Amino acid sequence: MTELRQLYELQELDTQIDELTKTLAELESQLADDSVVAEANRRVAILESHAEQLAANRRSIDRAIEDLQARLGRTQERMYSGSIKSVKEMEAAEEERASTEREIAENEDRLLEVMVRDDEVDDTLAKGREVVKRLEEQRSAAVAELTARVEEIRASLDELTPRRDSTWDAISAPVLHRYETLRSSKGGTAIATVERGMCSGCRMTLSTSEHQRIRSASDPMQCSSCHRILYFP
Repeated sequence: MTELRQLYELQELDTQIDELTKTLAELESQLADDSVVAEANRRVAILESHAEQLAANRRSIDRAIEDLQARLGRTQERMYSGSIKSVKEMEAAEEERASTEREIAENEDRLLEVMVRDDEVDDTLAKGREVVKRLEEQRSAAVAELTARVEEIRASLDELTPRRDSTWDAISAPVLHRYETLRSSKGGTAIATVERGMCSGCRMTLSTSEHQRIRSASDPMQCSSCHRILYFP
């Protein structure tokens, strides 16, 4: 096998390895990105906190109503037990009863508002938990698929890398240096094939004399336009 042929195979291997490495990085990034599920869980946690606060408010209002009802009962008991002897005391007891009833009514209105809001939050929370469950199931399936693809790519890289190293070792240092310099400056394509009399790298037509020189040269020849190494497949 000629050195130019080995150099062309080296580029083919490098191209495959670069593409696989890039794909591997993208897949690993996707595996590490759990932001969609995390955001859904964050929103559910906010709703849960809101629901807990509403439940605490509801318990507090319930206790307040119980205390007020107990106070009302004591006031009514005094009013109807005959223990109040004066008109002034009876008027004061009547005012206390009316005030307590107003407070009970106000707290009952507050309780109703909290209960309505609690139902709304519970409904939204249930839907949010369903969304999280669905997203987690989708994420689990995606992770399994991504993991399988990552393992497949790593296996391909494990196979290609020794072949690439072996091909590299078979090529002379000066040619490798030229190859690496061109590969760096030409977007990874140091070698261009000659197709229908044209350089595949820049699509410039080669002259007849260039054809002859390239075919007969013992060392790799470069395109006069783009300077890539030319290769007849």
